[in-house]
Amino acid sequence: MKKVLFLKTAFSCMACDGEIANEEINLIKLLAEKTNLFEGIDVEDLLNSFIQEINRKGKMFLIDYLGEIKVAEFTKAEELELLNLAFKTINSDNIIEYSEVKFFKKIRMRLDVTDDDILVTYPEMEEFIQPDIQVFEDPEWNDAIFSNISFNVKN
Repeated sequence: MKKVLFLKTAFSCMACDGEIANEEINLIKLLAEKTNLFEGIDVEDLLNSFIQEINRKGKMFLIDYLGEIKVAEFTKAEELELLNLAFKTINSDNIIEYSEVKFFKKIRMRLDVTDDDILVTYPEMEEFIQPDIQVFEDPEWNDAIFSNISFNVKN
């Protein structure tokens, strides 16, 4: 189901730097409440299942996710939305780590949408789609362990 893959995209972008910030959780909560992006799925339950899985598998969770999006059949509009979600998630805590930009590029290279399509729709992503070295390597991972997410968390 694509909605689950969209949520997994947001989660992977939240976790790829080894931390899950409250601002990232709040973004997902807001998107769940105010948009139909995750309509029909139990967002909190799925996020917590992703946490259990990433705690168990480490960077293999991220590698598996990248494999999932590579074989998923998205429309151009869905690919653009997926990249927008990744971009918003990474930017939500106002701290952009290089590992996050690199992970975004790993997502981007597995999609068919062109750089021109991205920049026409989301010009603010320009720095995120610039060429980079060593994008093909596995995601970096620092053996982080995450706690369950609750949407009742206050900042």
